[in-house]
Amino acid sequence: MRWSHELFRILGHDPDTADRGVESLATFIEAVAVSDRELVRAALARRELFELEHRIVRPDGSVRVVRNRGEVGFGVVLDITDVRATEAQLVVADRFASIGALAAGVAHEINNPLAAAVANLDLVERSLETGRPLAFLRDRLRDASEGAARVASIVRDLMMFSRADDTRRTVDVANVLDSAVRLLTHDLKHRARVERSYAPVAAVYANEARLGQVFLNLLRNAIEALPNEDLERNAIRLGIVTEGSRLVISISDTGVGIPVEARSQIFAPFFTTKRAGRSNGLGLAICRRIVTDLGGEIDFDSEPGAGSTFRVSLPVRVPAIELVGWTPRPVPTRRYRILVVDDEPMITSALQRILGDHDVIVSNSARPAMDAIVAGARYDVILCDLMMPNMNGLDLHDELARIAPDQAARTIVMTGGTFSVDVRARLVESGVVQIDKPFDVDRLRELVARAAH
Repeated sequence: MRWSHELFRILGHDPDTADRGVESLATFIEAVAVSDRELVRAALARRELFELEHRIVRPDGSVRVVRNRGEVGFGVVLDITDVRATEAQLVVADRFASIGALAAGVAHEINNPLAAAVANLDLVERSLETGRPLAFLRDRLRDASEGAARVASIVRDLMMFSRADDTRRTVDVANVLDSAVRLLTHDLKHRARVERSYAPVAAVYANEARLGQVFLNLLRNAIEALPNEDLERNAIRLGIVTEGSRLVISISDTGVGIPVEARSQIFAPFFTTKRAGRSNGLGLAICRRIVTDLGGEIDFDSEPGAGSTFRVSLPVRVPAIELVGWTPRPVPTRRYRILVVDDEPMITSALQRILGDHDVIVSNSARPAMDAIVAGARYDVILCDLMMPNMNGLDLHDELARIAPDQAARTIVMTGGTFSVDVRARLVESGVVQIDKPFDVDRLRELVARAAH
């Protein structure tokens, strides 16, 4: 077997000084990243022409992404690391451009329920002074609670969409698609009705943020293809079905359709049918890149004047089940000693009230909490905010794991927003239990009960 000078360089060797005795298939496979080796071996075992992407780990520990095309005895290896890095940057740039385009509409959708919540709370405060009936107060508080819940829902959708990591997990596709629809509520409600047809389906193994980016791009294209404010005719139809081992998501519109002459280039980077300044021409190209990376396919049908349908087909990775929401379990009534650590006094006060049937000790900084534990204080449960100055929730958990493992095992980290890839990786590695703000009270109580046992 002979290696070219370029292959030596890809593998991290100087072609002029490298030992020519290393030129073997076994040595090449040893250079393949451990997680990719079975993929490469399987391709070679088929003894037929193959093409695949995988990673190479060089002797210095650096990683290169390569495209390997060939068959047993002959092959071509291309270093595409820089290409993939550029594509990743474009995906992130497109995501933030989408968030920018959404900003005004999302702000409007947040401000409306927020204004209702504030107004109703003001009414409650005034009514307490004038002795209004209890029923009046209850109705106003219910309206304020509904408004706050709507704001919380929008924030959760934004958090899901804006995550920067590439972590893949079991994903409820219907939830991701509905999140994208909710983020576009402002654009949709005056433009088209949304019709859904979701069959009970399996989940897929994917990255929520990237899948949400695909749906958001396809939905925005569908909205822009519709005639202005013709609610009687305009419709966007969403479908999810299982076809064999594939899950198929369809997004259809009743818009103008795609011109025949444009269809062959519709997924090409920088190609757009929109007028200058309305699009960078990357949306559909990025959609195809993301879907392909997930092992899926994307295609479309279109008829001028009658609309378009885009279909995303993804491999099913778990047994088909009807997805159901979380169901709270009965919570024991034993009284716990709970430490709450958060730099926001409103949060610690709220948790004192929510968990008022327990002994709740609060601290607005992690360092004093750590000092108390070092001095011998012990708690049934520790609720700690993730993002705090000086010492954050993960720092506290890691330090407890070192000096008081029993307390680390009882720690729940509270998260109120997006965070970096490094922090997310640390969260996964630590295995610490997490709960998102704003809290689902039943969920919070169950996690507290679990941590205390």
